[in-house]
Amino acid sequence: MSSDVENKAIGEKIDPYTVVAFGHGARMCPGRRLAEQEIFLALIQLVKSYKMELAHPGKVVGQVMRLNMMPDTPLAIVFIPH
Repeated sequence: MSSDVENKAIGEKIDPYTVVAFGHGARMCPGRRLAEQEIFLALIQLVKSYKMELAHPGKVVGQVMRLNMMPDTPLAIVFIPH
């Protein structure tokens, strides 16, 4: 993560246009909503088709605040077909 994002935690302002994958405003990508819907549909199928479990269920996972809340270490997830 860049130091700009980490600086937000100590109160410094971040440029709101730092991450704008589909553009913004009048020049926003017209396929943005379609892409979002496709992602949602793929996630729905994944959740319907598989049971997800942590590979190491006893492992304690901490949290860290970056651009959003995320685990402090990578998570290993096992996908078990229904």
